[in-house]
Amino acid sequence: MTKKKIIGLGVLGLVLLVIISGVVVLILVGLWPKWYQPRQRSRQELLAAEERMFSTVAEFKNVSQVNEPFILELTGEQINDMLAVLIDRHRILPDYIADPVISVGDGTAWVGAMVTWKGRTSVVSVRIRPFVDSGGLLHIELDRFKAGALGLPENFLPDTLNQLEASVTARLTASRSNAEQAKTARKNKDLMTRVFTALSGTPVPANFVTREDLQMAVEDIRISPGLLEIQFRPLPTKTSGE
Repeated sequence: MTKKKIIGLGVLGLVLLVIISGVVVLILVGLWPKWYQPRQRSRQELLAAEERMFSTVAEFKNVSQVNEPFILELTGEQINDMLAVLIDRHRILPDYIADPVISVGDGTAWVGAMVTWKGRTSVVSVRIRPFVDSGGLLHIELDRFKAGALGLPENFLPDTLNQLEASVTARLTASRSNAEQAKTARKNKDLMTRVFTALSGTPVPANFVTREDLQMAVEDIRISPGLLEIQFRPLPTKTSGE
């Protein structure tokens, strides 16, 4: 075999390798994780989910006013119902992200959504592990960032989080019809800013102020298959003389 033929076969092999690699990447990117099962909800289903969310919020408020630690239990279905209602009501996601789903497992949760980027659509997902340390700081560890079944490099994550935070906070702080709504929007923005700070790898204090101005601290977060448990502790309300 002449040197010319060897070079030609080498070039052909390289081209075939590139083509095969591209096909494999496209296949992997197009695969959906088994746990990702988006569900389109009708207007009636969204209204029913909103009513259930209001009941959960009312229960949270009643228990928190007792001033004793308590545990809020949320099933995976409840979490995704609440997520669907919030997205439908506030339109907090940018246009290129759709159908987010959260799947709670053993100690961790998967978060995924349909993402359209440069004309291609794939299920982008990330595994998260939230916990509160002994000092009362919230940590949210992220790993296994994927497009379909294809692992993505870690440097994709910061830019994605920054873009998502900018979209969410901008929509939460959009003009409101009255002062009470504006006040709630500011609290939501402060809470989301804290969450995104934790997502970026910086622990944050695990306390917050509710819509009713109740001071709350998150003491523990437990995740088991199909169930999220959050342990809260009401904090004393500061008086004007303190």
